[in-house]
Amino acid sequence: MPLKGIIGTDFPKVRKDIKQFEDPLGSGTQLMALPKIDLDVAILHVPYADEFGNGNIAGAVWLDDDMAKTAKKTIITCEKLVETEDIRYLPGKAQLPMQNLTL
Repeated sequence: MPLKGIIGTDFPKVRKDIKQFEDPLGSGTQLMALPKIDLDVAILHVPYADEFGNGNIAGAVWLDDDMAKTAKKTIITCEKLVETEDIRYLPGKAQLPMQNLTL
């Protein structure tokens, strides 16, 4: 996974699997290559979910959707359970579909 945020830190000194490289698209930007992390469990909190595990993310999405897709098991907690037909109309930037979750 390419990342800019750790350039100039000591991570590459202590982790030999982290390498610096130049952006292959020709921007000249330096990036760090990090190995993938195999997630056993992802625990995500959402404001709304239904009884089937569909979740609604109202705030910043960050990596929630990616973690749900790649983890072997995903657990979501919610502030409020809502009806399945209502979840698609809730305000939010993303949905966590039940297909990405282990119930």
